[in-house]
Amino acid sequence: MSMRIASGLALGLVLVATSACGDEPRVERLPRQAFAIRPVEATAAPPCEPEANVFTFDNGGTVECLQLGPVAVDAHGIAKARYEEPTPGTHTVVVTLTEDGLAAFNELTSKSVGKRVAIVANGRVQTAPTVQEPTFTGDVSITGASEAPMRALATLLERA
Repeated sequence: MSMRIASGLALGLVLVATSACGDEPRVERLPRQAFAIRPVEATAAPPCEPEANVFTFDNGGTVECLQLGPVAVDAHGIAKARYEEPTPGTHTVVVTLTEDGLAAFNELTSKSVGKRVAIVANGRVQTAPTVQEPTFTGDVSITGASEAPMRALATLLERA
């Protein structure tokens, strides 16, 4: 069964995911430490404090500082990712986690319903969706507002 994580503000609005991918996708896989799913422990308005666990996140023009917790899932936790448009105008990245990745993700999400998690790659927060379900038994879906950033996110995750 596919459960959802939707990118959004506290009001539940779907936001655009950003991507570090350029116009020409890179073909090499990301090193394990270059990808992580981490809990968002606090947010603040810029300027961001220069601390190890504080990241600047530009979410479609809204910039915020995210203080992140420890890595819950790294690149070894992702089996595959793909872009889908289940209904016109709905842009989704479907992520299949490994058995260990799913266990670690469920540990994170069971404590994070209504809170955000950050998908970090190459030292940048790519998206920070709000967790809507406590546990997952299959694929994880990340929904965004526009096609290009969601396709870029799927490509990035596939290479993780």
